[in-house]
Amino acid sequence: MTFRVLALSLLFGTSASAASLPIEQGFYVLDGVECRDAPNAALFEYKDGAFRYPHASQCRSAVVEHTERAYVVDEVCSALGDGTPSEPVKTTSEYKVMSRTRIVVTSLTASDREARAYRYCPAIN
Repeated sequence: MTFRVLALSLLFGTSASAASLPIEQGFYVLDGVECRDAPNAALFEYKDGAFRYPHASQCRSAVVEHTERAYVVDEVCSALGDGTPSEPVKTTSEYKVMSRTRIVVTSLTASDREARAYRYCPAIN
């Protein structure tokens, strides 16, 4: 395990049970961003059916709707990325599975609802 992966894993903290999506486990970055130099805002981790983020942890997720390729996921995070407790924040997002290594995420909670494409980054896994 490289120092970067260890540091990112510690930064992301741990998450409670989450939604199971048919994608590779590991780190995902925004399309157009280099894997090795990805800023925290451009990545997340999917591991053991749980999502982990740089600025939110202790997240619980559940698939509330599912079609052939799309999963609507409700998520409640109750800690900052370093594990510091915070007020629970609920979000709902749609995850469109393009392949086992590519997804498009649209926040259904945010006002902009901009779709963001992510790809799996084995270089930081």
